Amino acid sequence: MYRAYEVLKLQLPALRSVFYSSVYHANEVLKTIRKYALPFVAIDKMFS
Repeated sequence: MYRAYEVLKLQLPALRSVFYSSVYHANEVLKTIRKYALPFVAIDKMFS
């Protein structure tokens, strides 16, 4: 049990960096989608 905890403690920084990079990546993707979706939303509002 204690050894598993030690291993987990060693893995934590790596897991955290993976988590943060995936969150950051998701943010970038959302920004890009929003940037490209804005004109379509505006056109949609014009015709509705």
